Amino acid sequence: MNKEQCILVFGQRGTGKTTTINRLLNVDWNTCAYAVGTVLPHIKTYEMSEETTIEKVWEPYRNADERKVQCSLECQDFFNGSLNLVQTVTDKIFWDLTQENESVFKLAHDVKKCTFVDLMGFAESIITDKIYYEVFAEFAKRATQILFVSDGTCRAYREDKECLDFVSQYLPKLDRFIIGLNKVDAIAMGKGQRAGQDPTERQQEYIEQKIDCVLRDFSKIAPWADLTRENIIPYSAISGWNFNTLKSQFFELQHSTK
Repeated sequence: MNKEQCILVFGQRGTGKTTTINRLLNVDWNTCAYAVGTVLPHIKTYEMSEETTIEKVWEPYRNADERKVQCSLECQDFFNGSLNLVQTVTDKIFWDLTQENESVFKLAHDVKKCTFVDLMGFAESIITDKIYYEVFAEFAKRATQILFVSDGTCRAYREDKECLDFVSQYLPKLDRFIIGLNKVDAIAMGKGQRAGQDPTERQQEYIEQKIDCVLRDFSKIAPWADLTRENIIPYSAISGWNFNTLKSQFFELQHSTK
C-alpha cells in the first residue's frame, strides 16, 4: 500500500455516510435527517511523524464574488413540451483549516499520510447529481482508496451503479475498495426491537447472508474493484456495533470496545 493515501467516502444520501465519518474521524460534520446534510466535500488529513500525528480538518465555503457557472439539464415534459431545469452554483470552492491538533492515533498499514474526503450523498435528484458528479470526477483523479457506505437494509443499487460507472472513468488503480455496510442493526428486526440495538444472533445470520448478496451484486456493478468478502464490513454507526472492524482498516486500534 502507498505511504500516502487519499480515501474518498461515497454513498447515497441517507446511508449514514457522514455519521460514519464523524465517528471514524472524531469530527462533527453536519448531518440531516430530512435532507442531504453534506453539500460540499469536507476533508481531514492525518500526517505522521516519529513522535506524533497531526490532524488537520478542512471545511469548505464558497466565495460569492467568484465567477459563477450554470449547470442545466433538459427533461421532456410530455404534457407541456420541453422543461428546462437550471441550478446555479459557485464555480470555485475554498477550504478553510478549521482545526489542527496533535494526536496519539497511528495510521494502519505503515501509511504516513492519509486524507479522507467526505463527499456529497448522491441520488438526491437528477439536478444535484449532475453538479455533484463534476466534483466527484475531480477528487477521483487523486483517489487511492474508496470507502463506499451502503445502507444494509437496501436491496436496490441502480444509483450506485450509475455513480460508480461514472467515477471509474477518472480513477487510477486503487489500493482498496471497501464497502461499509451500515445500519445492519435494522436488518430483520424482531418484535419490540428497535434500530440502534446490537444485532441479535438471528440478525447476525441475516447479516452474513446480506454480505454474500452485496458481494455478488457489487462484483457485477464494479468488476474493477476486485472485491472479496473481506472488503465488505457490516457495522452500525449509531450503536458502534462492529465499528472497530471498520476503524482498523485505517487506524491502529488503541484498545477494543465494540
